[in-house]
Amino acid sequence: MNCAPWSAERPILHEFELTLHSPSGAVLQTFRSRAGFRRVEVSQRQLRVNGAAVMINGVNRHDHHPDTGKTLSIDEMRAELVSMKRHNINAVRTAHYPNDPALLDLCDELGLYVIDEANVESHARHDTLLASGTFDIAVIDRVRRMVQRDRSHPSVIGWSLGNESGHGAVHDAAAAWIRRTDPSRFVQYEGGFNPTFGYRGSRELREQAPNASDRLISDVVCPMYAPVESIVSWATWATNSDSDDRPLILCEYSHAMGNSNGGLAEYWNAFLAHEALGGGFIWDWKDQGLRESDHDGRQWWGYGGHYGDKPNDSNFNINGLVDPDGLPHPGLEELAWLARPVAITWADGVATVSNRRSHRSLDDVDVTWVVEVDGIPAANGDLDVAGIIAGETASIGCAIDLAPIGPGTATLTFTASLGAATAWAEKGHVIGHDQVGLSHGELTVPVPVPVAADGMIEPELLAIVERAVPCLWRAPTDNDRYAMGGTAGVGVGRLWEQWGLDRLVPGADGTWQGADGNEMTYHRIVTAVEAGVRVDETFDIPEAWHDLPRVGIRLMLDRGFDELSWFGLGPNESYPDRKAAQRVGRWHTTVTEQYHPHPVPQEHGHHVECRWFSLSSRDGTSSRFGAIDNFGFSARHNTDARLAAAPTLAELHAGDETEVHIDAAMRGLGTAACGPDTAIEHIVGPGTHRLSWTLEIIRR
Repeated sequence: MNCAPWSAERPILHEFELTLHSPSGAVLQTFRSRAGFRRVEVSQRQLRVNGAAVMINGVNRHDHHPDTGKTLSIDEMRAELVSMKRHNINAVRTAHYPNDPALLDLCDELGLYVIDEANVESHARHDTLLASGTFDIAVIDRVRRMVQRDRSHPSVIGWSLGNESGHGAVHDAAAAWIRRTDPSRFVQYEGGFNPTFGYRGSRELREQAPNASDRLISDVVCPMYAPVESIVSWATWATNSDSDDRPLILCEYSHAMGNSNGGLAEYWNAFLAHEALGGGFIWDWKDQGLRESDHDGRQWWGYGGHYGDKPNDSNFNINGLVDPDGLPHPGLEELAWLARPVAITWADGVATVSNRRSHRSLDDVDVTWVVEVDGIPAANGDLDVAGIIAGETASIGCAIDLAPIGPGTATLTFTASLGAATAWAEKGHVIGHDQVGLSHGELTVPVPVPVAADGMIEPELLAIVERAVPCLWRAPTDNDRYAMGGTAGVGVGRLWEQWGLDRLVPGADGTWQGADGNEMTYHRIVTAVEAGVRVDETFDIPEAWHDLPRVGIRLMLDRGFDELSWFGLGPNESYPDRKAAQRVGRWHTTVTEQYHPHPVPQEHGHHVECRWFSLSSRDGTSSRFGAIDNFGFSARHNTDARLAAAPTLAELHAGDETEVHIDAAMRGLGTAACGPDTAIEHIVGPGTHRLSWTLEIIRR
């Protein structure tokens, strides 16, 4: 039988009918269903489906609904999977138990690869619980039932023996049974690699040779939360020495707790640079919070400890890419961009288009381009990418006349979208974008001008400048609060509290003292310039404050200034280690819309690499803040103090004012709550920091 194959990109299913007849020929029963046909292989350090290498952009998924707990309808499951597909996710790990067969039916239909995981989970007891042999029969039985129930689903490409349950003889036996029963799929189990491979420390590479014990239980190398440098080291060793022919696919990485997923681009850069790295599964898909309301009807998300449960894990299950209702957190946008199926660069009139798909051409993709100067469109057109087959890179003529562009910051942005509707998205749904800088406009240094005869700067300008005070603190993120899990230690935020960065006391000589007795020296120079004022600030940070959340200034403005515009990275928030999905442009929104409702309130809404931003009132008056060099900024109605003090959304009350931050430096987000902390290059250290900005008042 010659059947079109199934894959996540082309989930072709074939309907079939089985009829049971009696010996006399009478029909006893008829069964109708759908089947997909595909081939899965693990070889030469790659995962292959139908012969083509596949990059896993996966998520770990728990059954969860904010109102019904672990019970979901088929429509609710479908909505989750559709959202995944719309964000370029192609795989699900059923952490940590087999899911409802209806979910597998939907994965077959929509096109998602599945790692089906047995309900074997010991968590903190993973090194000891299985040592006695008491649970051996249960483990074998659970693995066997999972395989026998789910083996007809084409979406299931691999079996997982469980999670965090150590490594014993029972795992070897379970893996052997699977390989004998179903040799068409691979087996994986992180218990052979954790804790020695992951974030708790890396073993010597020589111990990962083909005869290592982990080969008995895992056909892929699947550690959790291994740092980028660790997996790159493994890939280099495995490739150069040819000592391990398995791919490395992270079973869990980039822990998405709160405002998180810092450093995700570094993982994807490694995935794309090393064939032996086959991607991974983000932890995890959805915040596991329960819907609650206070006496005023304000909705909030309940978590550990809110129900009289002691002990509890507090908010440690609030760690998804989407909130309990499915609202995407900012990290999901970053993931979707990094996993975009089309990547485009441009130089000298030629666009280089890479089709990152494994099984589908770009015939169904439309690409448009636009040239903008200082964020204002100057030219546009289409790019024909039809005919570029899976895995191919093609060069396409794309001549753009740069002569009339003139001075300013010019960018060329390509946008890829679906050319036809699918089961999970409408025609025109954007699947990716790429931006090329054509010219980088020079920042204009304001020229000082004489002040008025009385030596005074315009009072309105001076009043705003005088509100600005130095700020070295932010409302801690979950990654700031924790270090590798709520029970493992406290994060850098505890140091900030001990140093008193949230309550610096000004001295008479330009010093600002912390609670630990150390002092920062701060100097400000205000100069009148043609359009307003220029402010130059210097921050001398003591060596004792070796890891800061930010260095900048904070000022309060009346809430009436709610209209927000800026030129720089956008349209959404960005941080030093989570900015890949943003692009240079001129953006317009409101201060109110800067708010993101993390179930546990925390730092959010920052923008890095900006040239200017303005805040406008309804009467048309604008305060425009400009950069002498690029700066970071945020503007929110929820102050840092309110965010830090509120354990849930019900306790968070926006004020009547706008809190504005202008920053010379901002710490990255990292994933320290359960995984690697912020990379050293995104840590804000001591020493001298400088910030220069301008302010002008514009009236219509």
